[in-house]
Amino acid sequence: MLDDTARKVLRILFNSYRQEWSRIDLKRLRHLSGRSKELTDQALRELLKEGFIEHQNGLVRVINGWEQPVKTISRQWID
Repeated sequence: MLDDTARKVLRILFNSYRQEWSRIDLKRLRHLSGRSKELTDQALRELLKEGFIEHQNGLVRVINGWEQPVKTISRQWID
């Protein structure tokens, strides 16, 4: 589950860039989110780690829900 800053940053990215590959304006993103540089950078890392955004060659794209990889839970079976 995402924290408030990550959810806000994801919503801003989606509304600003949709699913297009684009360079994000970090200064504008920080201004719109009202968060510090550290919190914004942390939110972007979390979104990337959780699979909500993709990053290639300096470009970022928001991933649609149906494009996100299915997360599987491994269970430890006890014999």
